[in-house]
Amino acid sequence: MKQLFVRISRFKELGVLMIALLFSCNQVETFEMQQESDQVFSSMAVPNTGDCIENCIDLSVEDVMYYPISGVQTQSTGNGGGGGNPNNVKAKENGNTNTKEVSFSAYNTENEFIVEVMYEITEGNSNAKATITINIDGDEVELDEVASGSTMMHSIALPEGWEACDLIDFSILQEGLGSEITFNESYSLIGVCPDECEIRTASAYVGDLLGENDGEPSKGFNNAWWYVFDIEGGEEQNVYANKDEIIGTVTYDELEGTITIDLGDWGLQDDEESVKWYSYETGELPDAGRPTPGQAPNKSNSLVIDTVEGARYYAVHLDVEICE
Repeated sequence: MKQLFVRISRFKELGVLMIALLFSCNQVETFEMQQESDQVFSSMAVPNTGDCIENCIDLSVEDVMYYPISGVQTQSTGNGGGGGNPNNVKAKENGNTNTKEVSFSAYNTENEFIVEVMYEITEGNSNAKATITINIDGDEVELDEVASGSTMMHSIALPEGWEACDLIDFSILQEGLGSEITFNESYSLIGVCPDECEIRTASAYVGDLLGENDGEPSKGFNNAWWYVFDIEGGEEQNVYANKDEIIGTVTYDELEGTITIDLGDWGLQDDEESVKWYSYETGELPDAGRPTPGQAPNKSNSLVIDTVEGARYYAVHLDVEICE
């Protein structure tokens, strides 16, 4: 299960800890101000916990770590007969002070940018619901009737070809119970760690029937190895790479009329024509040599093949790869 480096459900606890640490380094500014006569605001901003140049998202681990930024604002309202100041002792004694807190966490995964917003009434008797608007690079959602204690989320797909350190702008607007609370932020995308492996490529064939090579080299036959999948053969057969290396399995579903290939740890190469295949009826299977993959009448990048009526044999060539 993927877990955030900063869990949203622990905004307040982590917020206090992070502020204490960062304040000592003068990296976080906190401020409190009296606005009009009946509202007190408090705001803090925490910088991105990751560096888009130094850090990356490692998808090879079980618990993937992301790198969110977070922020929180609070606002107190009320008068209680205490001169309009919600911090006045009399106002607090009368229970007329209401304090709301709006916090957020924003981060990117390998394919999405996500903003999560929490709204909570931390003091007072108000049950006021909020309207929260989240805008990510112009993609906006408005969430109404948000109850205290709720966490709302908005996400967008990252654009094709995105890169580390690309900027995403986003804003948050909370309305209800006093004046608006707003955030206007930018986030530097954290890239995905490159695969720490070596890619090995190979040619593969499906099926257990070894193809014949009786053709003479002088007539253009190279006696290359190949296999054939016989739908009247075993229910499950092998996938071979480099003739002797078994890398997966292939099965035939007579009811669906499909051949399904399972490559295990291997995968198809990134090519729209990584699967090339011929079909043959009984008595038509060539014996002079391997059919030329590039001249196959059927080409795709799917590991599910629809069988042809009347055909028994399938010479399926695959361009495969594995990360080692």
